[in-house]
Amino acid sequence: MKNWIWAHVKAGGKSFFPIGLLCFAAFSPVLGGQFKGMDDDFSIVSNADLRHAENLPRIFTSGYFKGHDYYRPLVNASYLMEYQVFGLVPFFYYLDNILLHVLNAWLVFILAGLLLRARKRGAVPEAAASQACWIAWWAALVFAVHPLHWEAVGNISGRAILLCAAFVLGAFILWLRFLEDKKAGWLWLSAGCFSLGLVCKESAAMLIVAAALYLVISRRREWASLAAFAGVLVIYLVWRRHLGLTQVFPWRNDQELFLGVTSFLRGVFTYVRLVVMPAGLYFDRSAPLFTTLAAPGVWLTWAVYAAGAAAAWSARRRVDPLLLFCAGWFVIELFPVSQILTSIGVQGGRISLAEHFLYVALIPACVMIAFTGAQAVPWMAARAGLASRVCRIAAGAVVLFMVMTSLQQSFYASNEAAMLKQSLAADVHNARVHAALAMLYVRAADYSKAEAHFRAAVLLDPAEVRYAISLGKSLEDQGRYEAALAVYAFVKEPGSWKMLLEENIASARRQLKK
Repeated sequence: MKNWIWAHVKAGGKSFFPIGLLCFAAFSPVLGGQFKGMDDDFSIVSNADLRHAENLPRIFTSGYFKGHDYYRPLVNASYLMEYQVFGLVPFFYYLDNILLHVLNAWLVFILAGLLLRARKRGAVPEAAASQACWIAWWAALVFAVHPLHWEAVGNISGRAILLCAAFVLGAFILWLRFLEDKKAGWLWLSAGCFSLGLVCKESAAMLIVAAALYLVISRRREWASLAAFAGVLVIYLVWRRHLGLTQVFPWRNDQELFLGVTSFLRGVFTYVRLVVMPAGLYFDRSAPLFTTLAAPGVWLTWAVYAAGAAAAWSARRRVDPLLLFCAGWFVIELFPVSQILTSIGVQGGRISLAEHFLYVALIPACVMIAFTGAQAVPWMAARAGLASRVCRIAAGAVVLFMVMTSLQQSFYASNEAAMLKQSLAADVHNARVHAALAMLYVRAADYSKAEAHFRAAVLLDPAEVRYAISLGKSLEDQGRYEAALAVYAFVKEPGSWKMLLEENIASARRQLKK
């Protein structure tokens, strides 16, 4: 593998450098961004665990948001190291995100090359090796500049998926190396990378399923190698159970589960469109839930998937195994957010279809795009009379479009207000975005605009008591204490926000007595 990588590094235009350069250029506008008032405020700015290096053990024994669901200690550890070196200077946090994405693009180059080389056992002719290098380079380039990555790279909180992807890619590359020469050291290194991926983001567990699919499609028999991954996963799950980090948010009944999954499957059509044509991107994408089995869209969605599955099954012998594997891997990476294991919503009646969910799924998608494009060039040259130079120019134009779109989205990501306004322009029904924008207006002491967005959030998601309490506080800030008390009166079950609600009520009553 070392010689193969070095050969491609020396391959001039097909090297790591242009991939990294274009990748850095596409997302560089985020370097001018500030900490955002959503995850960044809790995870970094107000996180006392980052203040002293001796808090590292505490980070590894607590939840990501101090709750009982997410466990991503390596992400918080990266924040701790950055804080110790750079303090609260957001430039360096964003810089590390970009550098991680560059690293991931390079790893995609290596992984794609290994997958392409593995299509033919034994010695690989020089021409075939050169073509594999070329396809791998294009796959990595498309991955590097694809605009769908803007949400993960342009928000510091995207660190979880960036780190997870780096370790998943490393684990996959090392595992493929083990399949080549059967040296146990590669397998143990792979298992180590896998374990680090798990403590960055839970979805790293899908690597086991992807590896199993690879063995099936490539007709290999090294099933015992998966035991190393399975052992790591068992230890990880036992450790989380010991820490009490096992909370999930299941659907209330089977019908809701079915409708939730169906709503996600409908959203996958949007995902596929965004992979092929990444236009109309925005922060915190969501979609409405199907609420009844009688909705025509429910059965139409399943009919489309049934027809697609039948077509794929009938064509399975005519499709290159690499494409079958990449398509399967793409589907596997969507499983954790498919609403099956847990409901993932932004508010009542809507599920999350965040664009950063596609970060790892884009790895096989980009390999498919590059491989299909390489196969299409000679076909177009023979059938349509297009010269290969014309095809390269067309491919370059597509990459240029992606770079420009990524630049545009990165400029939005560098300004939280602009990012949130773009999101609301695309989807005015997202209560969480309304609330986030309202908080920006609170910090700017523009309480009337804050009130308008808090009021919209309450109307869209009346079950979220934080929005009602915040609406009341924005009214207090304008001196409208009676109106604030009227809003507080509607909050019947404040839960963990009871103390804050009582403090706000007491404050409003004191002001009325003056």
